[in-house]
Amino acid sequence: MNPGFRFVRRAAPLVLALALGCGGTTEGTPDAVQTDVPAVDAPSDAEGDIIGCIDAVDRDVEESDVPMSDALPDGESPDTSIQDVQDPDANDAVDPGREVRDPVPLTPGACDQEPYAWLPFDQMGQVVAWEEDEMLALDAEIIDGLLGNFGYPHLSPVPYGVRVFTYRYTTQDRGVPVEATSVLAIPVDPAGRRDFSTVAWLHGTTGFSDACAPSRGLDGKGQAGVVAALGFVAVAPDYIGMAGMGEPSTMFQTYLIGESTAIASWDAVRAAHSLLQGELAGLVEPDWQVVPWGGSQGGHAALFMGRYAPYYAPEFDVPGVAALVPPANLTAQATTALAQLDGRTALLGVFLIQATRWYRDDAALTDLLTDDDPLHLATSLPQFLDTNCGGANPFRDVNSLEQLFTASFLDSMQQNGLDATEPYGCYLRENSLVTTSVARADDSPVLFVLGELDELVDTAAERLSFDALCAQGQRVQYLECANASHVEGPLWSIVTQRDWILARLSGEPLDPEDLCVRGQPVVCEAKPQQ
Repeated sequence: MNPGFRFVRRAAPLVLALALGCGGTTEGTPDAVQTDVPAVDAPSDAEGDIIGCIDAVDRDVEESDVPMSDALPDGESPDTSIQDVQDPDANDAVDPGREVRDPVPLTPGACDQEPYAWLPFDQMGQVVAWEEDEMLALDAEIIDGLLGNFGYPHLSPVPYGVRVFTYRYTTQDRGVPVEATSVLAIPVDPAGRRDFSTVAWLHGTTGFSDACAPSRGLDGKGQAGVVAALGFVAVAPDYIGMAGMGEPSTMFQTYLIGESTAIASWDAVRAAHSLLQGELAGLVEPDWQVVPWGGSQGGHAALFMGRYAPYYAPEFDVPGVAALVPPANLTAQATTALAQLDGRTALLGVFLIQATRWYRDDAALTDLLTDDDPLHLATSLPQFLDTNCGGANPFRDVNSLEQLFTASFLDSMQQNGLDATEPYGCYLRENSLVTTSVARADDSPVLFVLGELDELVDTAAERLSFDALCAQGQRVQYLECANASHVEGPLWSIVTQRDWILARLSGEPLDPEDLCVRGQPVVCEAKPQQ
């Protein structure tokens, strides 16, 4: 069985904010809004095969696929609307009149990493440059028309128009300064309302290099725009290693690494707030409530944003976390992925590659992946992930686990189990919310959404993740959409997600009878009628 991937062109960039997860089918979805998702076991010679762009946005090559720094000397921008921020003091996102909680102490590092320390978080989140996409300055009526035309009337009427910006900001990775990019979308209220809470909109897998950054295309910006139209300040990070503007990334994409993703996402929020308090002052006035909200890879990111908030972002309040089809237990997901060769196996391979690099254990990479003729996977796969977003699938010629993984890795897995096959078992444990050594230090509730027929995230494993989180004291509300795939679960429950977030932001108390109750799959309210 060959892990090929077939892609369907995506339409209506604003509307496809709703395509949160990666993988799945488009059955039951209007043809005009089919999503770019991989079809497992598709023919390996299909045009456009690639592991790197699951959930890929529909990019305009002229606009998006050429890094700006490649198009012009010294990273100059062709758009005079790009603003270079020169005054670092203008980027202080902390309101001097608001008491900031001290961070919960944490010594970072795990899995025998070399020791490192974080840079002070109040020095991060500095805006480097920003620009507005004036084409996406839309009023509520236009957004409603798009939602209705493309089959999503259940989100209408949206209460607000939107303005959309892209910005580059400072963050850190393992105590080293780096820069990353993000989208900021804000509500526009003709009646003059300016006070809004923030949603960190965390995208599903789009790829692993700069060219795959969602902010490069209308889809990525449009996703944030739809969220803003619902009444939130929407901050949509590209993640480290996926620069959407300015100079190329100096880091690889830290796929499913909880610490790196959470830190960069919190700094994206800091930078957005500082921009709204500085050069964009007067447009909106965000409060200090932030809800992480995402699906698939973004669901994993949302869970870890919530986990790291007390340690790295104590100035913000997190009234809730919305995690859709999240791989909360990577060890369990990996066990499923290694049962047979398919799309799950490919995604596991990507995680293990990037985790091995992030934990700085190059020797472990050659112990994990084969490097024999003709594929040389230990050498070629990291290079591919860093440089491609489109084109040939690097797994297209892999027909067995033995071709992909070394005999020593497979033998250890068979004899000892994946969890005891080190250092990979440690990488999986540390980046699984149910087993990470980063202890829960807050009481933020979680909305945990699954799809009954999810073909990429093993739903049976994540039901147990829900149980484990509840046993650890996390307040979790459960929703499983009946007969829903990886994409359909988030799509069909979108109204529930929106209403749940609005209720948490308004301070509405949770019903104790709904907490930590794993009910049977239900028909989610936005499922298309047959």
